[in-house]
Amino acid sequence: MSPQYKFYEVTVQIETVDEKTGKAKKKNEKYLIDACDTNMAEKNTFKLMENTMFDWEIVGINLSRVQEVFVNE
Repeated sequence: MSPQYKFYEVTVQIETVDEKTGKAKKKNEKYLIDACDTNMAEKNTFKLMENTMFDWEIVGINLSRVQEVFVNE
């Protein structure tokens, strides 16, 4: 029996530098991640973000109300 996958809303805080002022600023972005539990959602987010060129951290993981995603091909 395979685990039941759900969608998790993962909030990632990204630190960037404002080009005009040179000051660091933080911005939250939300990602919809498929996983069977919060630990897997965290691992999948790390996989997604591993090659980014900016500092980031996960600041929240919540079970999403999204049940299914249809991809139009």
